[in-house]
This record gives sequence, structure tokens and C-alpha cells, in this order.
Amino acid sequence: GAGPAWRWDDGGPTRHGLSGAQAYLGAGVLGWSAGLAARGDAVDGGATEAVAGPRAGVAARAGALVASTWVEAQGGSYAHLGAGGELRAEQPVGRVTLASRMALSAAPLPSSPWWRWPAAGGVDALRGLPSGRARAPLLSEAQLELRGPVWGPLVGAAFVDGAVADGPYWTAGAGLRLRVPPGDEADIRLDVAYTSTGEPGLVLGFGEAF
Repeated sequence: GAGPAWRWDDGGPTRHGLSGAQAYLGAGVLGWSAGLAARGDAVDGGATEAVAGPRAGVAARAGALVASTWVEAQGGSYAHLGAGGELRAEQPVGRVTLASRMALSAAPLPSSPWWRWPAAGGVDALRGLPSGRARAPLLSEAQLELRGPVWGPLVGAAFVDGAVADGPYWTAGAGLRLRVPPGDEADIRLDVAYTSTGEPGLVLGFGEAF
């Protein structure tokens, strides 16, 4: 991958510009990794008391990761470079919110091992497919979700997730979110999806998928 995951802040004031940057370095017995990620926002509103938002804006993120081994490990040594970026947007439409995400990730070096290639599948992207089902040196993703209040702290959602890796993949479904204070990351999410492989999927997670 190209760095750690991030989520929208829950509510907060209007903000525009660079909202955060992160550098990280990791080392172990067999190797090391280092990376850099930055995020910028253009967000208006964000009333935390509203069940489904309202929050309108765009957030962009880009990052890079380098990694290698100290010694000849099982399967040989390797050098890895991962890079990627994504764009997220949310737009209230009446009482519902339309949310979207596009991402592109790459591991361009031939020496990168398969398990370091970008991947999708699991609880957040390509919901309903097993984690890492879509994996390739070049991965593109797109997600679209419609969210709206159902009753009290319950929010409903309908979504379509897509990705192109070693081939095209998609999942589509619907679910419920139980809003739990203080913010989005504490929410409990249950999604049911049908997938391009014909497998039905049930996903239980915390926070919004994106």
C-alpha cells in the first residue's frame, strides 16, 4: 500500500487546505519500511448533531511507501515502492448524502513481492468479497454510496463498489449504520452485498467504509 488509512473528520468547522501530513518508519528483524502521506480538505459545514451529515466537500490524499529487507529472507530479498492517491467527496441532497471515492495505487517495481501489491476486498472496499481478493501491481477503485436517516440513530445506505486489478470486480448492496457518539469511527455498520463473483457477502464493521 501507499500508507495508513484515513477517514473524514466528524463534523467540525469549515476548512480548506492541507489538513495533515504523516511520516513513518518501521523496522523489524527481516526488513524495514518508510513512508510519507499528506491530505488536503475543502469541507463546508459538518453539523455533528445531524444524523446523516450534512457535510459537503472534497478530500484528497497521496502517499508513498518504500521497503526492503535487511537479509536474504525466504523467497529472496526485494525492494518495494508503493504509491497511490485518492479523492473523496460528499454532497447533501435533501435529507440524504451522496458520497463517492476514487483511488489509484501502484507497486511499479518488478521486485515487489505479491503480498505488497495494492489490494481491495473486505470491510471497506469491494464489500462482500474476502480481504485482498482483488490484488495486482496496479489497482484502481471507485465507490458510490447514498446515505440517509431511517429512524433515530439508524442510518440506511445503498452502495456500489468497483475495482480493476487482474480483472474487473464489483459489489453492490445495502446496509444500516448505528450512530454511536462521539464520531463516525464509533459507528456500527452492517452491510449485505452481492458480488461479481456470485458470492453473497455480509460485512460487519465500524465507521463508514470511506
